[in-house]
Amino acid sequence: MKPYLLTEVPKDIFNAGFKAKNDIRVALQAEVEDLTVPESFRFDKIPAFLRLMWQLGRIPQGSRLYIQCPIYSFFNQRFMSRLCDKLERGHFRITLILHDVDSLRYPDRAEWLGPLERRLYHMAETVIVHNESMKEILQQTHGLSPDKMVTLGIFDYLYDRDPAGADTDYTRTVFVAGNLDPEKSGYIYGLGRLADTLTINLYGGHFRREAAPDTLRYQGSFPPDELPRHLQGNFGLIWDGTSVTECAGQTGEYLRINNPHKTSLYLAAGFPVIIWKQAALAPFIVENGLGLAVDSLEELPQLLEQLTDEEYRRFVANVAAFGALLRRGAYIRKALEIE
Repeated sequence: MKPYLLTEVPKDIFNAGFKAKNDIRVALQAEVEDLTVPESFRFDKIPAFLRLMWQLGRIPQGSRLYIQCPIYSFFNQRFMSRLCDKLERGHFRITLILHDVDSLRYPDRAEWLGPLERRLYHMAETVIVHNESMKEILQQTHGLSPDKMVTLGIFDYLYDRDPAGADTDYTRTVFVAGNLDPEKSGYIYGLGRLADTLTINLYGGHFRREAAPDTLRYQGSFPPDELPRHLQGNFGLIWDGTSVTECAGQTGEYLRINNPHKTSLYLAAGFPVIIWKQAALAPFIVENGLGLAVDSLEELPQLLEQLTDEEYRRFVANVAAFGALLRRGAYIRKALEIE
């Protein structure tokens, strides 16, 4: 009997969070029975939840069930307790695939998010976590046994066309793709003072032109499945928060435990990356020769000036081989032990 895969499907095609979840659906489509629940808002939550309950009721008891988490539409006490009750009655063999841990992502909400997560996590046989840092902190905060957790390593990024690939000429061009809102990514608006020696391209929504230096080059916003062919530059930047000197603030601190999906985007598209040295994913990047780790973005002008063409080409060659694995879904299949 095939396992079942439960995924919440949002309505916004520009939603990069859905790209990660949908890639897992596609990577596993030959091995699973696909269950989806539409992202629901105030007026359609109850019909959507009843449909989910009906779907779960049709699954044979004891089936293997993969759940991509969080399911945001129903992440409150009212719905989550009923969902967990239903899962317990089905005696399902549950594997959770964590995309985010919101009690860690939003510490100010941990008091009410934590108990909801803990009940669901403890029901699972296996929890797929991002990395060793997330594994360690979930042991401390959620009481999960290390034996229950499996590290993913990095998210896949499925793409069935030729990626853009890094520029063959080394021109010290760095780009950022993602949410460009100053409240989330305030560091972007401080990059202008680095642009005398670097070229900085920006891709994404919520860009505030009036708040940005003229030296930043805004290139537009594209759906996740189209973005890889529009990227241009030498390195993709993995940073977050309010400051160029460190990954500060709530979103910056979250880099210490999560795997940003944009890292997978950059690598799958053929670009080496620059990442905060204290990010959980930094050791993975450095050990695999996929880019550079820095403490502060103020290091970039000198660091990139000193980087030789030969060193840059070595990064690009490593990324070309590695990106092929991400584009075909190798990492989620390995984590779930699917050959």
